[in-house]
Amino acid sequence: MDGTEGRQGICSRCGGAVAPEADVCPHCGAALRAIEEVLPPVQASEPGTAEDGAAETSVAPEKGGRRRTRKIKALIAAAAAAVVALTSVTAVLVWHNRQNVYAPLLFYKGQTLYAVSPANWNRIIALEAENGGTYLDSAYIQYSSDGRYLYYPDRDGIDSYVLYSCDLLRGTIRKVSDEVDGLYRLTPNGRTAVYSRSGALLCSDPDGTRTLAQDVQKFMLANDGSGVIYQTGEGRLYRIGLSSGESIGIGAADEVCCISPAADSAYYIRDNTLYYWKRGRQEKALRDAGYGVSMVDFGEEEAYLLVHQVPVDARPVIETEEEIYEEPRQRLYYCRNGEIQLLAEDVRQFQMVSGAHETPRLLYRVQKAGDDAGVWYYADRTACSLITQEAEIGSACLSDDGGELWFIAGEVIPPPATSSFWGLQTGTLRAAQLRGGKVGAIRAVDDRAMMLYARSKGEPLYMRDDSQTQAGGMRLTGELCGGGEMIAEEVQLYGVMPEPGTEAVYFSLRADENDGFSMLAKWDGHAASVICDQTARTELLGRDRVAVMRRSEQILTVYDRGKAIELARGVSAFAVAQPAETCASWW
Repeated sequence: MDGTEGRQGICSRCGGAVAPEADVCPHCGAALRAIEEVLPPVQASEPGTAEDGAAETSVAPEKGGRRRTRKIKALIAAAAAAVVALTSVTAVLVWHNRQNVYAPLLFYKGQTLYAVSPANWNRIIALEAENGGTYLDSAYIQYSSDGRYLYYPDRDGIDSYVLYSCDLLRGTIRKVSDEVDGLYRLTPNGRTAVYSRSGALLCSDPDGTRTLAQDVQKFMLANDGSGVIYQTGEGRLYRIGLSSGESIGIGAADEVCCISPAADSAYYIRDNTLYYWKRGRQEKALRDAGYGVSMVDFGEEEAYLLVHQVPVDARPVIETEEEIYEEPRQRLYYCRNGEIQLLAEDVRQFQMVSGAHETPRLLYRVQKAGDDAGVWYYADRTACSLITQEAEIGSACLSDDGGELWFIAGEVIPPPATSSFWGLQTGTLRAAQLRGGKVGAIRAVDDRAMMLYARSKGEPLYMRDDSQTQAGGMRLTGELCGGGEMIAEEVQLYGVMPEPGTEAVYFSLRADENDGFSMLAKWDGHAASVICDQTARTELLGRDRVAVMRRSEQILTVYDRGKAIELARGVSAFAVAQPAETCASWW
């Protein structure tokens, strides 16, 4: 023997045991670049051999170290058993460390539904879909925080579906439930699904299914999976813990305004009074609800609250060439932990500020009765600053460090009859310095801007109008600009996808005016290059990974760190799964 026979190794990708001469891992299919050797297996002796008998009966010291030999063999056997036990644990740990960013893909080829994980693009799993009508809507396709568990629906009717779970590491599929009504909710670890069926609120995991409550109309799962807030047909609100099963009565509600992501606090209306509830406390009456309440934003303890000042039939009517609409008058409040503070009255418009920071920030327009024009303000919690007296603000976002507010001010036009897009025809892009929540100096960046795109690194990108005249209708292409330079021309307005965590950006270039297909390109922060031509659809999967449906032969291709990986041909549809923690809304 050459000393290698019988030895085992560990795949550096999935942690599975492999033979030293293997070129491909039998568990995950990965090419084996390196194998870590482990202890050789213990060779068991045949029962009843002379050596066995001697080992059991001999105690003579001159027979030399048989007790030590027996102990060494026992230690080797224990070590080998530990390696076997640790192999599966290692696989799970490696999977978890690798899979906390990128989303799995689902796609149809013919009548068969498939799933594939970024952990191994070569391993494509055929999924069960008995009714052949899985609804490829990302809101219905979720995955666990470690990327291991994928949940997807299979339609068996108009209003209900069969819910399945797939273990992407092992390739096993489990039917979770028949006749699920509406959206389901998934705990971050992917082990438990919460859903409604025929009015009952159910909780299902690999150990079984149990009923949480009856006569449930709406529910929301906490983003950490600890509990559920639900409302009964009689309007009563409750919170129940998933592990403990403890149910807490909250109060009756005519309308639920919002629930915190942790499902431990809520704002709701009863008998035209706004209430606040927090776990461990009694409900608290805040104020009258006026003629209606809207919640603009809500974190764990923060919210913006808009209370309508006038009834709907008393709102001013605005008539344009395109449509007639009613402009509301509202009071704006900032709420924190059940305490509210009035920020402004006569608020006619508002919009959230996008960016890398999660602090509630808002733009709103105040226009008093009888005034010809309004004034725009910027709110950072309770700090409010005048920002512009121009007619409209199209889009706004923060710089990556939160030190500047970028916004486009100009004339907002309604969409043409053939489009559902709203947006600026052309506006002036400005950048305002922010200090302590207040607006400082404001500088002009470009007077022909159309749309802004926030980035997690680097200053925002924007689209610049590429026409010299102002023709009717909204522009759908423009010049993509960033870092003080033009990146590309004829970029599709709604085809810009900044890459998370980098300065790079993917964007679609107009390729053919007749068939609607385009080219996918990427700017890495220094130069732009075309990745794929004749693309029908593009989905960003994460940092340096993008999925593309190519026009020719309906080819689904993934570009993974610059490498093109063809997944399948003849693909009719595909979807990107959503992380479970982002899908825990009130339903």
